[in-house]
Amino acid sequence: MGEHAVVVPAAQEDYGTRTRGGPDPRLKRALDRIPPHCRIASICTGSFVLAAAGLLAGRRAATHWKSCDRIRELYPDVGLDPDVL
Repeated sequence: MGEHAVVVPAAQEDYGTRTRGGPDPRLKRALDRIPPHCRIASICTGSFVLAAAGLLAGRRAATHWKSCDRIRELYPDVGLDPDVL
């Protein structure tokens, strides 16, 4: 079986923060269907989707330079690297 990848496109910065219960439950269900060992990547502000799902906690990440302050505010456990891009 070949390698698989999931790529998350750019998203609204407040993704996953619109409800008090955290990310939209549909996001969790979708991510639960991703096979183990699958590569997951995001483009631009798609990093907010991955952060909302808890996939970036304690990991390095990057996002659009205009969104760096917002992702730091919403997800302080993400090791943002603002200069990598």
